[in-house]
Amino acid sequence: MGILAALALAAALGAPVAATALGPGSYVVASGDTLSSISARYGVSVSALASANGISNPNFIEAGATLIIPGQGGGAAETDSAASSTYPAGLSYYPDRLALVPDFEKAASAAGIPVSLLEAIAWQESGWQAGVVSPAGAIGIGQLTPDTVAFVRSVLDPAPLDPWVAADNITISAQYVRYLLDQTGWNEQLAIAAYYQGLAAAQAYGVLPVSSQYVADVMALQQQF
Repeated sequence: MGILAALALAAALGAPVAATALGPGSYVVASGDTLSSISARYGVSVSALASANGISNPNFIEAGATLIIPGQGGGAAETDSAASSTYPAGLSYYPDRLALVPDFEKAASAAGIPVSLLEAIAWQESGWQAGVVSPAGAIGIGQLTPDTVAFVRSVLDPAPLDPWVAADNITISAQYVRYLLDQTGWNEQLAIAAYYQGLAAAQAYGVLPVSSQYVADVMALQQQF
C-alpha cells in the first residue's frame, strides 16, 4: 500500500495521522499541524509555504495533504555551510536574504534588542523577503503597516526611513520591537504577541489565543538564529 493510500485509510478508520516526510521537499500534514508550525520546523516563512502550495487561507490545512517545502528540494546548493548550521535551513538557499544579516545586527545593536528576536520575528513575518506586501498593505521584511511606519517616523526615529528599502525596513522593525519591549516590561512573549495582535490588546488581555501559535513559532525560530 502506498504511503498516501495508507494515510487515507488511517484517516477513514479514525486512526491518528502521524507526521510523515516523503523525501526532500515534501511533507505530509499530520493531525494538529498548522502552517506556522510546519514553517518553523523547516525554516521557511508562512507566506512562502502558502505560496508554494497555493494555499489561500493559511489558517486551514488538511491532515494528509502533501505540502511542497520551498528551498528543501535539493536543487540548490548550500551557499554557506556555516550559515546552514546557524540559521533556519531554508535561509542558506537565498544568498540575497543571507546578505541582510549585517543589517539585522546593526539595527538590533542600535535599538538595544536581541538580534535573534528581531531576526526571528522578521523570518516569521516574511521569510526576510523585501518585496512582500500583505493584503492589508503590510510592507516588506518586517511586514510593517503604514500606521506602524508613521508611528516610528514621528515618535521613535525622525530619520527619513523608507520601508521599501530592506535596511530601512529592518531598522524600523527594530525600533518598533524595542518600543514593544519597553511597553511590556521586556516580556518577550508579550512583546511578540503585541507585534502580531497590537500593543493595546496585549496590554489589556495578554497573549490572545489567536496569537499563541505565532508567539510559540517566533520563540522556536529565535533558537535557530
